[in-house]
Amino acid sequence: MFPLQKLGPCSTKALLTSHPVPMSGKTLDEFRREIDRIDDAILDLLDKRAQIALEVGELKRSTSATPVFLRPGREAQVLRRLLERPNGKFPRAVVARIWREIICATLRLETPFLVSVFEPEPGSEGESYLAMARAYFGVETTLRPARTEAGVLRNVRDRKASIGVLPVPVDEPPGEVRKEPWWVTLACSGEQGPKIVFGLPWIRTPVDGRQGLTALAIANAPPEQTGDDLGLIALELLDQTSRTRLHGALAQAGLELVGAVSWQGADRALRWHLIELSGFFDEADPRLGQFQGALGNSLKRLVVLGAYPRTPAGTGLSPTSP
Repeated sequence: MFPLQKLGPCSTKALLTSHPVPMSGKTLDEFRREIDRIDDAILDLLDKRAQIALEVGELKRSTSATPVFLRPGREAQVLRRLLERPNGKFPRAVVARIWREIICATLRLETPFLVSVFEPEPGSEGESYLAMARAYFGVETTLRPARTEAGVLRNVRDRKASIGVLPVPVDEPPGEVRKEPWWVTLACSGEQGPKIVFGLPWIRTPVDGRQGLTALAIANAPPEQTGDDLGLIALELLDQTSRTRLHGALAQAGLELVGAVSWQGADRALRWHLIELSGFFDEADPRLGQFQGALGNSLKRLVVLGAYPRTPAGTGLSPTSP
């Protein structure tokens, strides 16, 4: 490299004060005007998207006595398609956050909706669930905190809320008897109750609450198949069936175990298992019939609790092994 003092005075001044000229040859003002035009075009397109949402809402109401507005599978497909586009300059988490806002804003144009969120105590972990719900369902969506998991279930069951956000279940610590978890209550409500349809967050960001926090969301809406899903079933057993046996019965039926948690009541008479499986299925899936047959008299009840799109953030039950 040449020492700076070997350059002439004019050359030295030009080196220190000039800025590189963009390869396009445009000036800063020209770039700013182009950005303004792009911003205007983006807003125009958002207005067109909003108008389409209004028309979709009217169409659904005119063609069905029980229109379905919440489409978790369709939302997941939109996000996946956008995030898989090649050569994108925007960070994936930013794209996901922007489109979550767009999706929820247009859904509110189709139909008003409210989200009930588990918040055990003010100023505690529950605020993280609120932060996660806010990031997922948008800044304009009404969030209603509930102090208990049962409160969230009631709000959705009684249609006081369209969606309920609940903590991802965890295993009962050895020797500790916990009160009935929300997924057991949901299973006992029968197949006509709310279903698990979402996993939160979609992509983890600093605004999604405490690091590592995950949630499942229930709604009075049918789960939708997307091609990459996780299904959840609850089992009520009459004996101390081991997870090794459950794993073997699932494999025999062609079902892939992803995660599991267990709960046993204070009387220890019955034992519940929440099983997360790879793929999408419903009550009529023949594999579930094979699984029930493999368990035989040990099984009292099997309830399909729902299914949700697999998320990049890895929402779901803790992995388990036989």
